[in-house]
Amino acid sequence: MNAETKNALLVFAEELGEVQKEVFKAIRFGLDDTNPVTNISNTKAIIDELNDVAGCLEKLKELGVLPPLTSLIVPSKVKKKIAKIDKYFEYTQQLGID
Repeated sequence: MNAETKNALLVFAEELGEVQKEVFKAIRFGLDDTNPVTNISNTKAIIDELNDVAGCLEKLKELGVLPPLTSLIVPSKVKKKIAKIDKYFEYTQQLGID
């Protein structure tokens, strides 16, 4: 792996972590809560970080590491994931977990 690919993968991993951080803030404080310093809502912060991830995916495509983003998304796999999310949400509800 060359240095540019390694760097792009490191930045990609970092940005995925940033998405996690913003999602946890939204869970903890609410989607509409805003950062008092930046005045950016948690929803907007998640969207901003997802755009950073998209930029990383584009860079990885340019480097030949990944195919174009549009070919990464497989509708049948997306539907399967949604069904799994719904299934386990129902299970947590049965257990009385919020």
